[in-house]
Amino acid sequence: MKADDAELRAQYARENRQLCVRGARTVALICLLLFPIFWWLDASRFPGSGTLVTLRLIFGIAPLGVLGLLLTSTGQRHPIAVTIGSSMLGAAVTTALMDFTGGHASPYFGGIGLAMLLAALVMPWRPVWTWLCCVLLIATYLLCSELLDLQGGAEALRSNLVSYAATMVVAGLATVSRERLRWREFVARRALERSQAQLNAEVDVLRALARAGREMLRVSDAPRILERLCRLTTEVLDCDVSHTIVCDDERRVWRAIAQHGNAPAHWEAIRHVEVPFSRTVQIADRLREHGIVQLAAAEIDVPGGPLHVAARTGITRSMFVPLYSGVDLVGIQTAGYRGRREPFTATQERVAMGMAQLASLALANAKLHGELVRQTEAERAARGTAELANRAKDDFLATLSHELRTPLNLILGYLEMLGDDGVAAPERKLILERATLASRQLFFMITDTLEISRLHAGQLGAQLAGVSLRELWAELRAECEKLPRRTTTALVWDDEVDDLEIRSDRRMLLVIVRNLVGNALKFTPAGSVRVSASLGDGALTVRVADTGIGIPEEARAKIFEMFQQVDG
Repeated sequence: MKADDAELRAQYARENRQLCVRGARTVALICLLLFPIFWWLDASRFPGSGTLVTLRLIFGIAPLGVLGLLLTSTGQRHPIAVTIGSSMLGAAVTTALMDFTGGHASPYFGGIGLAMLLAALVMPWRPVWTWLCCVLLIATYLLCSELLDLQGGAEALRSNLVSYAATMVVAGLATVSRERLRWREFVARRALERSQAQLNAEVDVLRALARAGREMLRVSDAPRILERLCRLTTEVLDCDVSHTIVCDDERRVWRAIAQHGNAPAHWEAIRHVEVPFSRTVQIADRLREHGIVQLAAAEIDVPGGPLHVAARTGITRSMFVPLYSGVDLVGIQTAGYRGRREPFTATQERVAMGMAQLASLALANAKLHGELVRQTEAERAARGTAELANRAKDDFLATLSHELRTPLNLILGYLEMLGDDGVAAPERKLILERATLASRQLFFMITDTLEISRLHAGQLGAQLAGVSLRELWAELRAECEKLPRRTTTALVWDDEVDDLEIRSDRRMLLVIVRNLVGNALKFTPAGSVRVSASLGDGALTVRVADTGIGIPEEARAKIFEMFQQVDG
């Protein structure tokens, strides 16, 4: 017999015992209610001696005794024995009454058959007890009739026995049929109860998980999710404490980062504990294999073990549920009791597993939300930068057009002056030099603008080659001395450079140094601009220092952006 079938039979037997108690009471009450009718009929038909009256009183008092016995623990434990015993007493009294009312031919012979049917129909017992009760009632009748030497003839005795045998068969078959129906009804009822219990458990699980899901998915940052997970674990599972433990892959340790249910001092002791991976291999493997692990107090309170600190806070029973990120075990959610040593139920395990899965989903959503927020902020910043760049480009183009017109107007003016025949030769030479200087300035501006366009299009790359430092330095000086400047500004050029070859882009180096020196001269109304070069650590360092207005600290990052300068 299977274990579940054996348990079902045991439940059926326990229920039958209670029903038998009620059935025995019902039989006794029926006999007690019928007693006045029996007394009246019997007294009217067979008035007689004191012995007959005594028998009638026994018949009436016996049900009261049965009811009293069924109120005791012994009677409630053995209702079948009480019923059969009282039935045998009734059969004996009935047989004794027959001795005064006609022997075997007495009209009371049917009382024994009635007792068989009454017990069989009212008592919810197994068929074997019906058969046994009937056999014992017939045996009691035969024994008492032999002792009392009942009269009435052999024919009456055979007739009674045939009647009793038929009654026994009918009672037995009725009990068999009723027992089969009761067993089927009991099995169906238990199946329905189990289904209802499972349904209720499912509803409880779904209700708990729905609550956990609502509360955890409302927040989008991991610390608050874990704090709510710990609080909900203790509330939904009705336990005392909960922790979230995460793995630190870099340090190869486990540590608790969230909790609920600990006193501040206990939490302070737990949160600073770091457990190496090597001491949690068994628990981690069991989690990966079974999905959930429960530990008793003896397994928790192991000196030097990973849970020893938690055991010192009073935890006597713990349950561990894995937290996954994809297929990787990234954390463990715990639930614990203080004082209780009974294991968590299967329903609690299912709820805990569901909450851990919801927490993993909430953490993934929080990570995705954070990435989306960062991406949105980056896109917003990029749009802002692009808008600033566009505005700066517009300002640059406006400024450039103005800057281009200035030397162009000078050139046109000087050309008109050269066309005047009254200009003397010395003045003509000076005008020509000034026109040449303005033309060179215009050329540099146009060249720089084209270089910016090529650089922005990705068409301008460094063309590295060997360059004579002394020749390059002399060429730089010659170009920079031709740059426009105020008469109050001196260009101090340090000619002390080594005669060696460097590897650089000659053209771009000329542009960069010329622009630096040109800006220094432009923004230095009086004083000097000093240019020097030095070698060190395998690199050439060019320095341009001026006594001009300088660059504010807050603008030094801005001027390296495209189309940006301090004064706009």
